[in-house]
Amino acid sequence: MSGIVGIAIDRWRTTLLVLFTGLLAGVLSYINLPKEADPDIPVPFIYVGVPLEGASPEDTERLVVRPLETELRALTGVKELNCTSLAGLGYCVIEFEVNFDQDQAMIDVRDKVDNAKRRFPAEVTEWDVREFNRSLQPVLAITLYGTAPERTLYALAKDLERELEAQTNILSANLSGAREEVLEIDIDPSRLEGYAITYDEVLAAVSGNNTLVTAGNLDTGNGRFQVKVPGLIANAEDLLNLPVRTAGDKVVRLRDVSTVRRTFKNADSYARFNGKPAIALQVVKRLGANLIETTQTARAVATRMSQDWPKSVHVAFSLDRSRQIRDSMNQLIASVSTAILLVMILVVAALGLRSGLLVGLAIPGSFFLSFFLIGLFGMSINFMVLFGMVLAVGMLVDGGIIIVEYADRKMAEGLDRIEAYKMAGQRMFWPVVSSTATTLAAFVPFLFWNSLAGKYMSFLPKTLILVLLASLAMALIFLPTIGALMGKRPDDADDAIGKVSAGAAAPTALPGFTGAYARLVARLVRHPLAVSLAALVIVVSVFFWFAATPHRTEFFLSAEPEQVFVYVRARGNLSPAEQDALGLAVQNRIKDVKGIASIYLTTAGGGSLGNSNSPPPEDTAVTLFVDFLPFGERPNGRTIMAQIAQRVRDVPGVITEVRDLQGGPPVGKDIQVQLTGTNPADLEKAARLVRAHLDAMPELKDVEDTLPLPGIEWQLHVDREQAGRFKADITRIGAAVQLITNGLLVGRYRPDDADDEVDIRLRFTPDARNIGQLDRLRINTLQGSVPVSNFVTRKASQRVDKIARRDGRRVLEVRANARKGY
Repeated sequence: MSGIVGIAIDRWRTTLLVLFTGLLAGVLSYINLPKEADPDIPVPFIYVGVPLEGASPEDTERLVVRPLETELRALTGVKELNCTSLAGLGYCVIEFEVNFDQDQAMIDVRDKVDNAKRRFPAEVTEWDVREFNRSLQPVLAITLYGTAPERTLYALAKDLERELEAQTNILSANLSGAREEVLEIDIDPSRLEGYAITYDEVLAAVSGNNTLVTAGNLDTGNGRFQVKVPGLIANAEDLLNLPVRTAGDKVVRLRDVSTVRRTFKNADSYARFNGKPAIALQVVKRLGANLIETTQTARAVATRMSQDWPKSVHVAFSLDRSRQIRDSMNQLIASVSTAILLVMILVVAALGLRSGLLVGLAIPGSFFLSFFLIGLFGMSINFMVLFGMVLAVGMLVDGGIIIVEYADRKMAEGLDRIEAYKMAGQRMFWPVVSSTATTLAAFVPFLFWNSLAGKYMSFLPKTLILVLLASLAMALIFLPTIGALMGKRPDDADDAIGKVSAGAAAPTALPGFTGAYARLVARLVRHPLAVSLAALVIVVSVFFWFAATPHRTEFFLSAEPEQVFVYVRARGNLSPAEQDALGLAVQNRIKDVKGIASIYLTTAGGGSLGNSNSPPPEDTAVTLFVDFLPFGERPNGRTIMAQIAQRVRDVPGVITEVRDLQGGPPVGKDIQVQLTGTNPADLEKAARLVRAHLDAMPELKDVEDTLPLPGIEWQLHVDREQAGRFKADITRIGAAVQLITNGLLVGRYRPDDADDEVDIRLRFTPDARNIGQLDRLRINTLQGSVPVSNFVTRKASQRVDKIARRDGRRVLEVRANARKGY
């Protein structure tokens, strides 16, 4: 193997051409390689969500989750299956073994969901199956905010969304904080009673006049023509003119009993940016796209379009993950530059200017060659790759120093530069290789760490292996070749060192530091037992000192935070408006903290910016995403985080939790206790005992659980026997009740200024939407118009009747007296 050094030197033109080609390829690879914040690793989780609008958690579990869970249990390679039932949604999160085939797992899960859908209710028409992919996380958030009307913000956000998604390197721009549009028919119950019209007639009038009938083809013998009966609703005026009832020449139109308006669905969440109403677009880059270029493109598009927006609409950028990449790149360049400078100073001082330049060349040369190898193996430039390169800066010059120093010694003995560098490369070949191999041996076990964290950390040894392999090529092939061409024995070379190297003089006779060191080693060698005992004492003392000294144990690097989440936890039947008021109260406490750039507030269900490494607590009512000013323009991030935690600690009636965006793979909180059982009552009791024990431990903070949340819900109990006497059923009764809740879906239409279909919903007027309206709600039966109260009773049911004190204060206590009947 060492003979390759001589071949490279003898064919120096070919060797230099290979070096130049490799460096050029490395430069191009560095420019074109995808740049990401985190490594793109297959996360072994798949999410399956099945919405069932209006269903209670109990019904969702019985009708959706159980059939889904039965099918998903049969999957192979599943490590854990967790299913959750919520109001209107049932979902399962499937965790596979780490070495799973992601594509095949998605196919298998979709097949199982297709099998389970046969047991779903007829109301279930769609479901969501998606994988967890860190590369598909938002890289930039563009927020539109201001005092403009909601419809203006929505229209501008949709225009910006279309323009962003037209860019080649942007996969999607997901709206957050925007409500869906709806064409709402508000029925006045008093007018219905005045005309003796039931909601069934209104429903029949709308649904029967909103359809496109393709009547077929008409063959006249002289041609064939397609016949259509267009009857789709095109605008609100079409609805208002629909006839509901006719009596002779008299026609009662929909406009006589209702009003029609194009509006938004009821707000189930609010979004604010620095206290003002906001809509955010979260930009997701395409797989393999350059993160920095993607964010620059998105910023340019938003800036260009915002020039034509009203003055009352402002745009802000946050969650810019390219900032972290740029900072890491700048740190890498600074570290490399510093390393080259320090190495050249040391080597020049010891070996001379010419030798210092040779060794300094090894650092950028090794890096550019390693960039070429990184691209060759399909890797991207991310945090772990950059960390590995910074770590390798101090290692990759060792081989070059050994080769150059040995060659200088041989030239000091009188050899010419070609023979000196040939001898240096050949004789130092295996020592340099073995030295590099022992360095890599400490990182090789990371390659076989079979877990999600191991897959994430594996980029570190991979990078070190590639960088040190490139440094081996530089030290053993390219540096000897360049040295053979430009190496020269310094004119002021120390002849005494040359004599020592040739064996003509003893090292102990040298003057200065070298001679002092040689004499010290000579004395120590004469007392091997004492030296060994002293070394052993030092090593054991260090171990004992480390064990006796408290040290923090972190799973991943504890970096200074640049963004934090503030979770406001509150329980009970809080409306979105009440949650919004809580969030504003918390925001007002922290908005003047020095170093905060922006605060994005969302109430429960609104979807926050960014993604924490662990999900928010179950009882989160408000989430505040706090973005800091860039590094260098603010105090230390930990100081800002501590000030935020101090200011929100004593907000009355709620629990607040401040959490930073931790690096590395998702791990959740430090301590996680999971209880399983077959008896829900016993399981809940055990969970409360564990929770009480954890709350009593002063060492713990921010304790949370997944126990059923407290609150009041209304349950309507239908007397099926009594309803049967009136020829009524659950479906018709439920449709009637929807008039005072979310509205009854009676059709859809597509206006010219909308990309998607807009729901047409039938509802009572806002003043009539209350639980007391059930007294006057009527449905058509064979016996005429009959009040629903003839066969329905209602009662308020409390899910949890008591909330324990936490952190020495009462969070919220909900009590409800069950009421039966009317």
